[in-house]
Amino acid sequence: FMDTNNWVSDYGLMLALTNGLCLTSYVNGDSSTLVASVEEAMLHAQNHFEDKFVAYSVRVKLLVSRGCETEAIECVLNALKELGESFPQSSRDWSDLDDAKAAFFTTKLLLEGAGIDSILLCPIMADRRKILAMKLMNIVFLNLMLSSLPHTILISCRMISI
Repeated sequence: FMDTNNWVSDYGLMLALTNGLCLTSYVNGDSSTLVASVEEAMLHAQNHFEDKFVAYSVRVKLLVSRGCETEAIECVLNALKELGESFPQSSRDWSDLDDAKAAFFTTKLLLEGAGIDSILLCPIMADRRKILAMKLMNIVFLNLMLSSLPHTILISCRMISI
């Protein structure tokens, strides 16, 4: 209904329509349209992470719903890399606890001496990119608890440090 040139002349409209198509396709279980609309959004997104967020989140939800946890994790880790939140390459090994242990102890040191009151007095997160990163990590978190302890620890520690 609109050609590729419209991404240049009507970027905001095209992004909104494509994101709407991603969400509608996911809700309706139309995976072929979903995959195509996610690819379209990823191809044309200008502001990288912010504009790709709907496509990333819908892709992750689709992968999780299909039982493809490894691919969902890869998608989240690649998205987070755009924000400068890199994870060790070895963290992609589902059985490796070394990175998870290191993240746990780093987070423990970060929180050492902090009580509930001091944590509750921390400023509310205002960085939109970090908020979106938290939302993306949250999508996979519950599924990770059932399938991968190392990744559950890595993601939860990163959520705390952000």
